[in-house]
Amino acid sequence: MNLVKRTTLLVVAALALLASPACNLLLETRGRPDRCGDSVVDHWEQCDGANLNGFTCAQVDQSVGDLSCYSNCTFNVSMCGGGENCGDGVQNAGEQCDGADLAGARCWDMGYLDGGELGCHTNCTFDVSNCVGPFSFCGNGELNDGEACDDGELAFGCTDDCTVEAGWECDNTSAPSDCTPICGDDLLAAGETCDGTRIAEGLDCESQGRYPGTLGCDAATCALDFTG
Repeated sequence: MNLVKRTTLLVVAALALLASPACNLLLETRGRPDRCGDSVVDHWEQCDGANLNGFTCAQVDQSVGDLSCYSNCTFNVSMCGGGENCGDGVQNAGEQCDGADLAGARCWDMGYLDGGELGCHTNCTFDVSNCVGPFSFCGNGELNDGEACDDGELAFGCTDDCTVEAGWECDNTSAPSDCTPICGDDLLAAGETCDGTRIAEGLDCESQGRYPGTLGCDAATCALDFTG
């Protein structure tokens, strides 16, 4: 009887040891933890350092060039570009540029307010190394240095390079800029049906169900005037 009791106690103790937190901690730390920066591509990483896990630009960006890896172990495709026609001197679909053909792009379009000379890499992506700052954040909806407006590219009145369009005025007291057509400048801007002597194409008294007569424009509100 004593032998049976001792055996039972040993089994219970062994089970308790296996279930203890210390044992669980040992089991959990036996596996190799993932580490970005150790040059080994783990299950959650796209790449690690120079280890691209066998991938190239063609596989991740459908183009040519030099694929690399960011420090957070995700692919950097900034030097990918071009295609089968890259190098022929003509900017084709899928290319930002090709040789001297920049498709009309400028350093300003890349966000560099002081301009400079935009170039083209051999993989048909833009080379901004000769562009000069400060760098603009045009299109982010906030007014930065060098910008006359920034509507977050959500409306009319503010151009892609953050200058005010002709016939518009922009209020920058809040972000993004609130741009409205200038009524009375005789320029027909988006959102206006008329302005001064200009009336939107296709509009007349008959189209407005007020035939006969002469359609006019209210000088104060730029709304259609049916009094004529």
